[in-house]
Formats: sequence, C-alpha cells, structure tokens
Amino acid sequence: MAKSQAELKGIERPKVAEIERAADDYVRFSEKHKALSEEKKGAAEVLVMAMKRAKLTKYKYDSKIITLQEVDKVKVSDADSDDED
Repeated sequence: MAKSQAELKGIERPKVAEIERAADDYVRFSEKHKALSEEKKGAAEVLVMAMKRAKLTKYKYDSKIITLQEVDKVKVSDADSDDED
C-alpha cells in the first residue's frame, strides 16, 4: 500500500477511519480481481490451444458448450440455454 502524504502542522486533513478501511479493502479486492483476470486469460489460452489440437470448434460436456471463436476466444455456456451460435 502507498504511504500517506505528510501533512503540515495546522492544516491536517480530517481522518475518517471507516473511509480509509473501505478504500484499503477496495484496493485489495481490485488487486485480487486483476490477478484473477490474468489467470482467467491464461486458462482461456490453454483451452483455445486444446480445442485447436483436437481440431474442434465446438465441444459439449456436462451442461457446458465450448465454442472456439474465430478470434481465438472461447465461449462456455449452459447447454440448456437458447444461445447456441
């Protein structure tokens, strides 16, 4: 976490501990989200490569459908949904 900026005597900013705690929590969750997003992207790349090795553009298992899109992205959806491309 970043250090607080030094304050000059007589012009201190008011401190609201609740806001500072909430902001610290938000930053922590934001950093976790970023890390998970990077992991998700890596997992998608592995899935794309597996689909390409198998020479498949669509694969269904359990209640999921994996669709290899032309832009090297994958889509996983519920097999019960009406959203079949």
